Amino acid sequence: RKDAYDLAYVLRDVQGGPEHVADRLVPFRNHPAVQRALTLLAEDFGEERATGPVAASLFRYADELDDEYIADVVGSVGLLLRGV
Repeated sequence: RKDAYDLAYVLRDVQGGPEHVADRLVPFRNHPAVQRALTLLAEDFGEERATGPVAASLFRYADELDDEYIADVVGSVGLLLRGV
C-alpha cells in the first residue's frame, strides 16, 4: 500500500506535476525497463478499481476508499502515460 501511495504522492505533488515526470522520461521511453514500468503503471493504475489507486487510498485514508482521491491518482498516472 505504501509503495502505491508514494508513487501517487510523487506524481500528484512533484513540481510540474505528472507532465514534468513524463517529460523527463521521454528520452528513455524505448528502454526496455521504462517500457516495462509504463506497462505496469497502465495495468496497476489504469482504472479506478485497479490495485494501485485502491492501495494508495487505503494507505492514505486508514483503510478507507476515497473516490475523489482515487480518480485523481488515476488521472495523474494517465497524464504521465500520455506524456511519455
